[in-house]
Amino acid sequence: MRAGLLAGRLIASDGKPEDNASVMDYLLLQIFNKYQVILEHLRHTPKTPPVDFYQVLAQLAAEASTFVKTKVRRPLPAPEYDHASLYTSIRPLVDQVHDLLNQILVRAGEIIPLHAKGNGIWVASVLPAELNAFEGIVLAVHARLAPDILQHQFSPGSKSVRHSTFMNWCDHTCRGYRFRHYPCPRARSPTGRTMFILNCREKVISGGR
Repeated sequence: MRAGLLAGRLIASDGKPEDNASVMDYLLLQIFNKYQVILEHLRHTPKTPPVDFYQVLAQLAAEASTFVKTKVRRPLPAPEYDHASLYTSIRPLVDQVHDLLNQILVRAGEIIPLHAKGNGIWVASVLPAELNAFEGIVLAVHARLAPDILQHQFSPGSKSVRHSTFMNWCDHTCRGYRFRHYPCPRARSPTGRTMFILNCREKVISGGR
């Protein structure tokens, strides 16, 4: 899934590594593609020695740590391999790889498609569990408008509401979360995008659009 998200992001950018983040995504995708093939081979080879699986997980954790653990660029120490205690030898590596993959999923941008609902209303859906997992979500918004006009019009014309209350979205009593302009440094923002942030921990607001 992580490899698919990265590949989709790079395909959407026409395959042009325009910044350091794109280059890192290419390198991460190279790692994922490599280890996906290796792990699938091990999965379909029943007589594979457990130590081979241990080595592959340790290598994947080490390579992914270079890109994901930005403060240290180093993996956690690998547990000693003990063939008589496979769980304690391999489980810490499984947990470490799982944690690294989750961090990659958080770091990578994801396209959220918009669907027209009529009367000038466009809707994008996100699962509540995904939304609640974050303190806030940053949106990179692109439109055929000047950045200052988009910044002025997007926030009052949009908010996050529960699916069950969507039909009352235009109602002034409909409660939800407000999007606010996010002053992101130009060097860190995608080209042609205006950034907005949704604070998932603030008190829900009521009121109109």
